[in-house]
Amino acid sequence: MATQETQLLDDIITTSRRRMLTLGLTSLAGAAVGALAPSAHAATASYTDADILNFALNLEYLEANFYYLAAFGTTIDKANAASTAAGAPLITLSGTVGTAGTVTGGSQVPFTAITVASYAIETAVEEGKHVQLLLSALGNSAVAQPALNLGTSFQTLASAAKIPGGSSFSPYASDEAFLVGAYVFEDVGVTA
Repeated sequence: MATQETQLLDDIITTSRRRMLTLGLTSLAGAAVGALAPSAHAATASYTDADILNFALNLEYLEANFYYLAAFGTTIDKANAASTAAGAPLITLSGTVGTAGTVTGGSQVPFTAITVASYAIETAVEEGKHVQLLLSALGNSAVAQPALNLGTSFQTLASAAKIPGGSSFSPYASDEAFLVGAYVFEDVGVTA
């Protein structure tokens, strides 16, 4: 259940969602056009429940690792005292379909506002639970966590979207930068 502070932050983020979505998605549109262009095979493909859940699982791996790093300074598969004290699950990466990758980039945010830190912690816990649920539901059909770079990927997006700091932007640098990064993640999730 969202606290009053996290609800306020959610409302602030939602208010300007269209503007950021336009900037972020415009910058990614060129790359996505080629990947998303329908092919003869895609037009006749049918997707199983496992395909759809694995798509969601890949997105949850990305989101959960971002929030765990920001809130606790660790990835989803490496618990620390702060993450377990906050109720964040330690996730056993059990996905066996595909090649497992590692998570690079990212660090704990030096939060100065309790409300922003609370938002990060609460969201990390929830995203971790999403990964656990999907891994459990998929069982042996779960995809392995892919290689994720949570450092330079934000710099590329920030440069394309003309976010202040551009090529040196890091969502882990401050409360404000974290909120920009979180905003981008939530819009990508909603769009997917």
